Amino acid sequence: MSRKSSRYFEAGGLTWRLPRASRCGMLYSLLFSDPFFVSAVSAGLEGDDGDAKDRIKEAVGTGPDAAFKLAASENATGAAIGLCWAASPPRLRTKKPARMESSEDLLRYGDEVMEELDDLGYLDDPNWQTEVTSEIWSRVMKSTMPSEDKIKALVGNGLSPEVTAT
Repeated sequence: MSRKSSRYFEAGGLTWRLPRASRCGMLYSLLFSDPFFVSAVSAGLEGDDGDAKDRIKEAVGTGPDAAFKLAASENATGAAIGLCWAASPPRLRTKKPARMESSEDLLRYGDEVMEELDDLGYLDDPNWQTEVTSEIWSRVMKSTMPSEDKIKALVGNGLSPEVTAT
């Protein structure tokens, strides 16, 4: 398959590749496994400015677990970035795990990816983070949702006219 596949896309000045459906499903499940992740990622995706971290902190609050949950949401994003990384150069030194059997495996991998991105200076640019994170999570979510045709096939013709008109 050529690199012109719809699985490849550009964001933040780099080329990315949407992983296979099962990996996108894992990322989607990870994102929605905790309402906190949804709030943090959503807050980070709002707007095109450098205040994403402030919005995330505001969305997650200051409770005793806030710092741990914030790190976990960053690690979820790190896993998504790592699994979608197709830029060459640079290549990530962080190797994709041989096994990804749990959310903990993905979060550990995401933590390593975020550390490497920080070392490479990518995390110094909040606009880069916002653009890349927005594009990746958007594509992951779209890839896991069934198409309109598939929904129609699953549901059949049992929908009322009011539902199908919208």
